[in-house]
Amino acid sequence: MSLFQITRAERAVWQRRAVTELATAPADQVWASFQTWQRALDIGEHTETPSGSGVAYLHAVTHRNRVRVGLATTVFDHDGGHR
Repeated sequence: MSLFQITRAERAVWQRRAVTELATAPADQVWASFQTWQRALDIGEHTETPSGSGVAYLHAVTHRNRVRVGLATTVFDHDGGHR
């Protein structure tokens, strides 16, 4: 149990803010942000699902005290190389 309850509205605000920041970011910056969060949440492996037109979907999941923690993003790589 947490000392602080996170409401759905608060979660939605955080998600919208993250989407706004990452939607206009270059692919390298999106990758760096994903990796930073991956390390901060201590999530080991991630999956990368490439799609057409230079789009990649990143997803990572771990469990903490029976709580599933997920991290996901879409990388739009219009320059042909993200790393």
